[in-house]
Amino acid sequence: MKAFDMWMNRIRQNLNLALILTFGIVTSVMITPFAIYRLLSGQIIAGYIDLLIVACISLGSVHAYVTGRTQGAALFLAITYSSGCIAFAHVAGAAGPLWMYAVLLSNFLLVGRKRATLISALPSPPSPPVHWHCRNCPKRRPSLSPHGGLPFLVRVRVAL
Repeated sequence: MKAFDMWMNRIRQNLNLALILTFGIVTSVMITPFAIYRLLSGQIIAGYIDLLIVACISLGSVHAYVTGRTQGAALFLAITYSSGCIAFAHVAGAAGPLWMYAVLLSNFLLVGRKRATLISALPSPPSPPVHWHCRNCPKRRPSLSPHGGLPFLVRVRVAL
């Protein structure tokens, strides 16, 4: 029980480490079942992207825990989340850009405002537009994003 108390004390003293470990655990627990489902259902590329995201986030979390250097690990996690969101948006279609809000939120929790703004700006232009095709109305194509990019407008007021 003494090792657990030492671990909890270390987490209580370092908020950045606690956030990185929380993101690592949540990512592993929540994305791994999706990856397995996608691999079993024949969506091989999406499944491998999910597994790659889980592996990178887990490695970054373990690195932060072992070395205690949280700044570089947090930056690596933020870049991994944004890159994974871009890759998944191109593979999954309409479901991909909907993860953008979670990526924006995690970036601003993990790294400083300036870095989070730069990293969060990267997924916006490359993400594909979301269109739903209506079978009954061929002239009209309802769209969340008439101009491409994000399916919704996110305004973040950041004091640079």
